[in-house]
Amino acid sequence: MKKLFINQHEKIRNGWWIALFIGLIVATQPLYRWITTNLRALHTPELMVDIVSPLLLLLVTFTCVRLYKQNLSDAGLSGTGRWWLQLGAGTAIGGLWLLAVALPLWLIGGVSFSINDQASASILFVGLYSFLLGALLEELLHRGFIFQRLIDGLGFTLAQVLMALVFAFGHLDNPEMDGLTMVIASLDLALASLILGFAYYRTKSLALPLGLHLGWNWVQGTVMGFNVSGHDQPSLLQAHLGDLPTWISGGAFGLEGGILSLTSSVIVLALLWRWQGTSQQQKISDHSDNLLQSA
Repeated sequence: MKKLFINQHEKIRNGWWIALFIGLIVATQPLYRWITTNLRALHTPELMVDIVSPLLLLLVTFTCVRLYKQNLSDAGLSGTGRWWLQLGAGTAIGGLWLLAVALPLWLIGGVSFSINDQASASILFVGLYSFLLGALLEELLHRGFIFQRLIDGLGFTLAQVLMALVFAFGHLDNPEMDGLTMVIASLDLALASLILGFAYYRTKSLALPLGLHLGWNWVQGTVMGFNVSGHDQPSLLQAHLGDLPTWISGGAFGLEGGILSLTSSVIVLALLWRWQGTSQQQKISDHSDNLLQSA
C-alpha cells in the first residue's frame, strides 16, 4: 500500500502532487465566484476583476511549492533581474515571431491593414495588461507546477507530449475552431506548447515562455488587429483579410489557424531543440527522459 503513495526515493509520488494542485484549483472556485461577484457588485472595473483568477492560481502554486519544500524561484518565478530580462526578451522575440508570420501574409496579399479610428495609447497598455494576465494564467497551468512534476515523474519528453495534447484540446471550444482550421490550429497550438515547454526547460524559468506567449498574443491582437484564437479585441491597427483560403491566413480564428504560422512554429521549435544553453546536469537528465521515474 505504501508504494501507492511513496516512490523508491521515499518521497510522495508526483501524481499525488498533481492531484493536490488540481484539487486546490477546484477548491478555490467558490472563493473565485464570491470575490468576483462582490467586486462586480461594487462596480469594480472588469480589468481589476480579471486579475482574481491568476492571483488565485498563484496562491495555489505557492501553496503546493511550499508543501513540496521549495521556493517560488524553484518553480520558475524568481523575480530577479535576470528573470525580468528574460521576460522582456521573450516578449520581444514573441512579437518578432508574430511579425515573421504576418509579413509574408501581407506580401502575398493575404491581409491589409488600416489604422483604427479608435486607437489610443491606452488600448496598447490595456491590451498588454490583459494578455499578460492570460499568458500568466496559461503558463502557470501548462508550464508550472504540474508540468514540473510531470518532468520529475515521466521525463521531459513524455511531459512535453502530454502537455501539448492538453494545451491543444483546451482550445477546441474556441470560436471559429472548425473544419480544416481546427486541424491546423490544433497542430500549431501543440507545437506552440512544445516551444514554450522547451523555453522553460532550457532556462528553468517561466519568464521566457511567459514572454513568448505574451509577445505573440499582444502583437497579433492589440497591435496588428488579428483575432487571437478566435477572439477579437480593441487594437491599434485593423487587419483586413484578403481572398486567400483560411488554411493559409488562419481566417477568423487568427494566424495560428494558418499554414504560415504552423511552418514558423516548426522552425522555432527546431531552433530551440538545437539551442545549447543548458548545463551538463540537464544534458545527463535528457539522456534518461524515457525512463519512468517515480511516476
